[in-house]
Amino acid sequence: MDYNTLKWLGQVAIADGLLSEEEEAVIREYADQAHIECEDYLAELRRLSALVETKAVKVSANLIKGIEFENVAIDLLCAAEGLTVGSRSADNKMGMSQSLDERSLMPDLEVVHRKGRVKVNYWIECKYRSVANNLVIRKAQAERYREVERNTGLPVFVMLGEAGIPTDPYRLYIFPLDEVLNGNVAMVTPAGSYIVKSDSLEPYWCQATPECVKEKLEQLLFE
Repeated sequence: MDYNTLKWLGQVAIADGLLSEEEEAVIREYADQAHIECEDYLAELRRLSALVETKAVKVSANLIKGIEFENVAIDLLCAAEGLTVGSRSADNKMGMSQSLDERSLMPDLEVVHRKGRVKVNYWIECKYRSVANNLVIRKAQAERYREVERNTGLPVFVMLGEAGIPTDPYRLYIFPLDEVLNGNVAMVTPAGSYIVKSDSLEPYWCQATPECVKEKLEQLLFE
C-alpha cells in the first residue's frame, strides 16, 4: 500500500469527470489502511471533477487489488537486469480525449528486454486472483489482444498472481497468451471466454523474484 496507488485510484475515479460518494469511501478506506492522510487529496479531486451523466469505470476493491499486483509486477521487472518497462497503459487511460474503454485497449505493460546485443519488446497483461481456477479472459479481451499482437508484431504474455494477497501472491505464473487461445492452459466457455486452469500452468510457475521472472521470460522468448 502506497501513495502512488492512492493517486492512481483518484485518477481512475475522475477519469470520466465524476467522483462519487461510493468512490470517496473506497479511497478513504484504502488510505486508512495504508495510514495515509487523504482529505486534502480528496478535496483536490472534488475540485477537478465535473458532473457527467454516466460513469465509464468505478473504483472498487477489485480495482485496488489489480493496481497493487500491477505495481508488484513493475517492481519485479524493473529490478531485473536488462529489463525496463517502456510504458504502462494505466498512465495513458487517464487522458480525457478518449473514452476509458478506448484507452484500455492495450495490455498493461510494454517491456523492453535486452539480452547481450539482442533487444526485444513485448506486452505483459497483469492478472491477480485470490483463488485457483478463477481467471477468466473474456472473448472480447482475448480477441483484442490477439489483434494487438498482429498489429504491433509483439507477443503478449500474462503474468498471473494467485492466492496470498496482491502485494505478495502465493504463486506466480508467466505464460504466453497463445497458450490460452489455443486451449493448452484454458477451457473455452459456450460464450467464447477462456477459463485458465491452474493445474495446467505448472510449466510456467516462477518465484516472485526479479531473477526468476527474467529467467522465465527468457525461456519463453529465446528457447
